[in-house]
Amino acid sequence: MIKVSRNNNHQMENNYLIWLLIYFGIGLTVIFIFPFPISLGVFLVTFVILNLIRSEILLRRAKVGGIKGLYKSLSSLRREFADMKYRQTRFYCMNCGKEHRMVSCPRCGSKIKKVGV
Repeated sequence: MIKVSRNNNHQMENNYLIWLLIYFGIGLTVIFIFPFPISLGVFLVTFVILNLIRSEILLRRAKVGGIKGLYKSLSSLRREFADMKYRQTRFYCMNCGKEHRMVSCPRCGSKIKKVGV
């Protein structure tokens, strides 16, 4: 059984509560300063910016290197997948053993085949 420390759990709850109060305070401030259509746009922009700041902080705490480090690691993964060559599936006739990529074997006409790599 995994034992979770109460201190760490309490710290996470406080962190979520702090961010909730920040969002709530900014939302109320924007609502009282700007009229409706403008306040919605301003709040959406501030919401995106705050989420970027929050994710940057969390990624730096996790020793990823922030958002920049996350994108660097994702781009290196993409390069690794691009380096893998696509290998065509090879079919072998069960009767004569000839390699082919057709429905029936060109040598013996059999439609029974097995897949090889």
